[in-house]
Amino acid sequence: MKYIIGISLMLILVYLFVLAYFGLDSEIGAIACPMYSYTGFECAGCGSQRAFLHLLSLEFKEAFFQNPILFLLLPYLIFGFIFFYLKRGWGIFPERIGQVLFGSKAAFVVLFVLITWTIVRNL
Repeated sequence: MKYIIGISLMLILVYLFVLAYFGLDSEIGAIACPMYSYTGFECAGCGSQRAFLHLLSLEFKEAFFQNPILFLLLPYLIFGFIFFYLKRGWGIFPERIGQVLFGSKAAFVVLFVLITWTIVRNL
């Protein structure tokens, strides 16, 4: 299972670096959002690819305007990766932190934030 996660992360990073090199307007292109394509409403993730590419170019202001929620979720996901995938954060973090930040209640909080952001950005 760890190998599948590692390979998936590597493929995602390669894809993002190829997009950063060739740009979003190239033949490679970005993945279109199905929700936006069918409904015309932006989901919580719309603009994340462009925002991440701006972050790779250290263009923080442009990244924030593409998708501000990325600035909340990216550190959360990086910390989760360090905590769970890298042997519980190399023993630095107590197990209780993982239960609080990544337990079932935390998943509902993240889901609530994403749904709220989807509603707010389409008003």
